[in-house]
Amino acid sequence: MSMVDDYDGSTYEAPEYGEVSDPTEGVDLDDMGGPEDETPLILLLAASTGDASAIIEKYLGETVLGSLGAQCVEDWSMDDGARNEWKTQTEAALSAAAQDAPGDKSYPFDRSANVQYPLITVAAQQFAARAYPAIVKPGDAVSVAVLGRDDSGQKQARADRVKDYLNYQLFYRIADWEGDTDVLLNQLPISGCGFRKVYYDAHKRRPCSEFVNALNLTVPSDAKALKDAPRITQDFEVFPYQIAERQRSGMYRDADMLLDGNEDDQKPRQFIEQHRMHDLDGDGVEEPYIITVDVESTQVMRIEAAYDELDLEIAEDGKTVIRIERWCPFVKYSFLPDPKGRFYDIGFGHLLAPINAVVNTIINQLLDAGHAQVAGGGFLAAGLRLQGSGQTNVLRFSPSEYKVVNVPGGDIRSAIYDRPMPAPSPVLFELLGMLMDAARDISSVKDVLTGEAGKSQTATATLALIEQGLQTFTAIYKRIYRSAKQEFQLLYDCVSRYGDPDEYARVLDIPGATLAKDFNEADLDIQPVADPASVTNMQRMAKAGFLQGFLGKGLNDEEILKRIFEAADIADIEKLFPPKPEGPPTPNPLMIADLKEKESKAALNEATATKNRADAMDKLSLVAERGVMNGSGGMGPVAQQPGYDLGNGGAQEVVGGPAPGMG
Repeated sequence: MSMVDDYDGSTYEAPEYGEVSDPTEGVDLDDMGGPEDETPLILLLAASTGDASAIIEKYLGETVLGSLGAQCVEDWSMDDGARNEWKTQTEAALSAAAQDAPGDKSYPFDRSANVQYPLITVAAQQFAARAYPAIVKPGDAVSVAVLGRDDSGQKQARADRVKDYLNYQLFYRIADWEGDTDVLLNQLPISGCGFRKVYYDAHKRRPCSEFVNALNLTVPSDAKALKDAPRITQDFEVFPYQIAERQRSGMYRDADMLLDGNEDDQKPRQFIEQHRMHDLDGDGVEEPYIITVDVESTQVMRIEAAYDELDLEIAEDGKTVIRIERWCPFVKYSFLPDPKGRFYDIGFGHLLAPINAVVNTIINQLLDAGHAQVAGGGFLAAGLRLQGSGQTNVLRFSPSEYKVVNVPGGDIRSAIYDRPMPAPSPVLFELLGMLMDAARDISSVKDVLTGEAGKSQTATATLALIEQGLQTFTAIYKRIYRSAKQEFQLLYDCVSRYGDPDEYARVLDIPGATLAKDFNEADLDIQPVADPASVTNMQRMAKAGFLQGFLGKGLNDEEILKRIFEAADIADIEKLFPPKPEGPPTPNPLMIADLKEKESKAALNEATATKNRADAMDKLSLVAERGVMNGSGGMGPVAQQPGYDLGNGGAQEVVGGPAPGMG
C-alpha cells in the first residue's frame, strides 16, 4: 500500500508524471461476482496498487456504497457527540488562550470591566518555550539504539547511517515537520492532546509527518489506545475545485454530491476520512479500510485498503486470511491523562479554567469598585438648578474648572448628597493572590524557571530548585518522548517499505550502504535523542557549573569541557581543542621521570646484590684455602667454621657465632 497526501491529509496513490495509474490493472473485474470468486476481495486489494475504489465499486455496487457512506457519517457523529464535554471545554480554552475579544458587559453597569487574565496563555507559552528547544535539536531529533552485542561495530555503523537518514528526512525533506512540532507543543498544554499523521507520499517521493488538531480527529471515548479503536475519523474541508481535480485524476469517485447551484461555488465542503474495521467481502471477518466520505451527501468518494501484502498472514491454502496487521498512521501525543480514563487527555485549558474564571471575576470587581469610587455619584435636590454646557441637572468637570450654579452657597451643600462608594476590597485582593499562587503550582511556572532566580544562589542550589520545579514537566516530557518514539518508528517503517534506494545512497555517500539492508534489520530500535531530565538552558548550565568544579581533579578534563560547551550551545566544539598529533601518543613527562627513577633504583639494587655475592665468594674461597692448609678436604670444614652460614645463597658472616646447640 502506498499512502499519499494531497491537500488535506487524505491519501491516494499518485501516478508517475505524465501517466495515469490503473488500480485494476491485471485484475479481471468481470470475474469478481461474489463469494464464489476464486480470488478473495481482500487479496485483490492487497495486491492492487494505490486506490482500490474501482475494485470495491465493481464488487459492491452503488447501493452498498451509499449505505456504507451513511454509516460512516452516523458513526462519526455518534463518536463526536460522546466527546462533546471535552470538546466544549477545549474550544473555550483555546479561545481564552488566544485572548479572543470577550465583548462588552452590562453588569453591574453598562460597559463594566471585562478583563480576561491570560493565565492559560502564560502557562502554555512557558511550557512550549522550554519543550521546543529540548525536543527539536537542529539536525538531531532521531536517535537509533542498537540492541544485542556488537563486537565488530557493524551494528553501530548501520545505526549511525539510519539515524543520519531519518534526521535528513525530518529536517530537509519534510518541510513542515519543525513548524508542525512548534504548533503541537503550543496547543498540547491547552487541549491536552494532539496527533501526528505519518505516511508516505508517493507523488512527492518522501515520507510525511503532519500535525492533526485533536478537535479534527474523532475517536470513541471508551477506546484505550489508537490501535484498539474500531474507527478513527479525521474531518477536513475541501474546496469544490479541488474535488473536481481529484475526480479527474481518479483519486475520488465521480459521485453526485448534490451541489446546489445557488450556493457559492467556492464554498468548501466537509469531508471525513474514516479508518475503520469493516467486513466488505462478507466472509465474517472485518478488514481495515480508509473510507473518504462527503458529509452532506454521504457519498463515498474513495476507499483504500489500510494494509498491503506485507500485513497479511495467509493460511497454507493461499486464500484464507488468518490475520491482518492494521496500518494506523496516527500517533497520539499526551499532556496529562484523563483521571476518569477516557481517551482524550486534559491540559491547562481544563485544569486552570475554573481558577481563571474566578481570577477574571475578582479582577473585574476590583476594577469596577475603583471605577465607581473615582466616578462618584449621589442624589440632587429636585429644586437645584445647575447651569453648565447647556445642561440643567448634570455637570462634568475638567481639571481646574469651576461651574456657576444658581443657588446660594449654603443651599448647595444641603441639595447634593454623595452616595457612599466602598473602596476595592483588600480581602478580594488577598484572595486573588492566593488563586494566582495555586495557578502557578498547577502550571509549575516558578520564578526560578522564568529566569528570576536569586543572583547569589550557587549552581548546585539553582540546579536543585530547577529540578524540583520541573518534576511535573519531566513526566509530561517523558510522555512526549514516548509518542515521538512511535512517530519515528512509523517514519522508519515508511522508509523501509517505500523508500528510494538511490536517494539513500546519494544522501549518505557511504560505499556499501543499501536501504534494503539497513532498514530491514530487526536489531534497531528508534528512540528520541532529547534528555527528559534536562529541558532548560538554565538547567543545563547549572549542570555544567557543577562539572566545572571537577576540572583538574584527575578526571577527563577534555570530556568535561566538551559537556560544558555543549550546555552553552557552542558550535564547532572540536575546533576549540588542539589537533591530536599523528602516530603514537607522546608519553607524559611525569610518567617518564617516574619510570627512570624506578629503573635507576632497580639498577642500584642489582649492583649491590652483585657486590654482596662477590664478597661472599671471596670469603668462601679464603675459608676453603684455610681448610686445605689444615689438612681437611672438601667443604666440610667450611660448614664447621664459627661465624659463617652457607644458607640463603652463599657464605655469610653471622654476628655472635653459631646458634646454641650447634657444634
